[in-house]
Amino acid sequence: LDRAGALPAVEEAASGAPPPLLLVLDRAFDPLSPLLHEFTYQAMVHDLLPVAEGDRYRYTYVGNSGQSLSKEVLLNEADPLWLRYRHMHIADLTVELDADYKAFLRDNEASAGLASGNADLSEMAAGLRAMPKFQEAMGRWSLHISLVSELVSRYEAFGLEAAALLEQAMACGSSPDGKPCTSPLADLRSLLADDATARSPIDALRLLMVYVVTQEGIKPEVRRELFELAGIQPEDQVAILNLFHLNVNLTHGLKPPKPPQRKQPEPAVEPAASAAPVRESGYDVSRFTPPLRSLAQRALSGELPSDDFPYMRPHLAASAAATPTHEAAGLPSWATDAAAEPAGAAGGGGGGGGGLG
Repeated sequence: LDRAGALPAVEEAASGAPPPLLLVLDRAFDPLSPLLHEFTYQAMVHDLLPVAEGDRYRYTYVGNSGQSLSKEVLLNEADPLWLRYRHMHIADLTVELDADYKAFLRDNEASAGLASGNADLSEMAAGLRAMPKFQEAMGRWSLHISLVSELVSRYEAFGLEAAALLEQAMACGSSPDGKPCTSPLADLRSLLADDATARSPIDALRLLMVYVVTQEGIKPEVRRELFELAGIQPEDQVAILNLFHLNVNLTHGLKPPKPPQRKQPEPAVEPAASAAPVRESGYDVSRFTPPLRSLAQRALSGELPSDDFPYMRPHLAASAAATPTHEAAGLPSWATDAAAEPAGAAGGGGGGGGGLG
């Protein structure tokens, strides 16, 4: 919220552009999406690799003399390859990275030939002039080729395809071919009992949490059985029990108490488990669409109801409604409706709602 306060004021927004919008949501809005495996490059790096302090990663590589070397790098906006690939699905990335690297070598034949020792005198002169930039770029290519190779290796070693297919079936309520997911418990038992896969305890815990969220609870005796089957320690079992604080059913057949709300609004979006997934990626392990996407689309089109998402700072909406240039900036119609509310109406909207800043 402090950072949001540093954004340009509504009256300072650029002409023809909408003012900045900050959606404030309760964590109970969507407890499912953070548990699912995401297979875009950046998400996999942070999920599967030891990244420190948000962007520091140390990797090993083989030097020119065949020795094993270690280097710490920063995975941030200063790396053009990281910017290019970080939101790409790993299946697409493995193909595109290889093609782009080969194109890079073709565009730098003189330096590449010099580095390999296969260059005549004229090629050596041209290669030497470009060598510093070439070596810097080669370091980046080496890093990302190493990263992608390690991610693919861990994807296979940890059995993430099987885990993700079950996660997606439970989250979407159907298999990739559209058949209803009718046996999630049996499928989960089978997956957890597979000793041939080096599945991490965290992945097993995530699978159990996805099951609890999507199946609206679990019977106590089944929960104890799955804990033992997955080898989840008592101190880690608390993570599942804490789903209660996100308004998730823990015991099948029982409804958790509703948190106090200003009022009981109609849901702004459909529940995650019943939402029809959008298969933009085209991959069976990435079918589920987080409900936040639908919410953001409604916010952009001005369709969020101000009763469910009231302004937390109504004076901004009021000033926007009073200034003609804000209409030209594309301020959504519900923003002016929010300005008509009394100041005391602004605030958080409870478990399923939120606020606009």
